[in-house]
Amino acid sequence: TSDAVGAAKPNPKMLEVALELINHHTKNDVIIIGDSLSSDIKAGVNFSIDSCFVNLVGFEGENAATYEVDKLVKLKEIL
Repeated sequence: TSDAVGAAKPNPKMLEVALELINHHTKNDVIIIGDSLSSDIKAGVNFSIDSCFVNLVGFEGENAATYEVDKLVKLKEIL
């Protein structure tokens, strides 16, 4: 949780700690998946990893996500 880490998304510390906890030391094979551009996707950008914006509400606008899906089943194509 952000309380335990002492930082909240989009601070990349959240993702850094998550990878440390699972003893994973590379960024090139991880992705953050989320429905918030301002926290989830921005955290991925800040941590320099791929991101997937889950856009279930039809948001139309620019975003910095590597991928975007409008249905959860489409995540299989990315993963």
